Amino acid sequence: MLFWIETEQSDVAEIVDDYIDSFESLGVAGWSKYHLILGSRQLLTALASSTSLSIRATAYYKYVHSRYAELASIKQHIDCVYVYPRGGFAAAAGEDRRALLRAFEHPKTCDKANLLVEHVYDYRVILEFARAYLSNIGLARVGELSLRFIAGGGGGTGHVLSVYESDGDSIGCCVVDSDRERIDAPVPKGSTADFCAQNHVPSWRWVLHIVDGRELENLIPDALLEGANMRVRTIPGFASDDTWAVSGFADHKKDDLLCRFLDGGRPLCPELRAALDRLATRGASVTRCCHSKECAQRDLCKLTVGNKGLLSVVSERLEKRGCPRGISMVEALRKLS
Repeated sequence: MLFWIETEQSDVAEIVDDYIDSFESLGVAGWSKYHLILGSRQLLTALASSTSLSIRATAYYKYVHSRYAELASIKQHIDCVYVYPRGGFAAAAGEDRRALLRAFEHPKTCDKANLLVEHVYDYRVILEFARAYLSNIGLARVGELSLRFIAGGGGGTGHVLSVYESDGDSIGCCVVDSDRERIDAPVPKGSTADFCAQNHVPSWRWVLHIVDGRELENLIPDALLEGANMRVRTIPGFASDDTWAVSGFADHKKDDLLCRFLDGGRPLCPELRAALDRLATRGASVTRCCHSKECAQRDLCKLTVGNKGLLSVVSERLEKRGCPRGISMVEALRKLS
């Protein structure tokens, strides 16, 4: 997690003295590569020269101070928690994610972050997505991702989220599939995502991300599937960004048909209509929903070749070989939230 400490230049020395225990805990967490702690150059200068901090905390602040030019723009790429010395200052900032500096007085309050997902395959794929993203934006050398894996067990993820959020010291992120069938459909009632949303209490300590698509499988680039020798998408260019309204909501666990998106007689939203038109130029064909496995245009209408083990195969490939060079995960990461 990225913590950005906000201070007024005139009182940096006073703040360092008043909150030395918090800066010690944060500095050690940074040295342990649990989190990335940054702030103004003046603040980091004061921390790097402090004689009241441990060797580990001082070493961390000296390190980030020496690379400040490289790190100063990191907020443009990664969401951060803004940390303020005073409550009034924090309230006036208007940030969605903000914390008070005194919240970090004890080391256990800035322990390693948790990543709560439904299954271990989700964890492995998301972890490699994030590593590839850091590499794409030139931050792979800054630090390592250090996350503690928590398995929600599918439908029980909402319960697990409640347990961890009730622990006032834990920090983490929960990522779940939306299970939406169309881009204009809401999260289904009673789904894992719905249950998590009901149980989640927004705070700077825990963040809930619901995939902006049907499932995590929809975010996997074609090049990554090719690297795993898997062909589950049948239409050339099916998974491109300009067809996200369809490709983002296709069902990869079973054979899915393009005509399904016309089901129910509902008017098509502009994004879905545009995606269908683009797919038509690439060889797809659909005019109506046939409500039948014996679709007369099945070869032209077929979107996916069902594979319930898709995520496990990709996960294993990533774990053994990592993400292939040249594959951008930037858009994939943006669609997680």
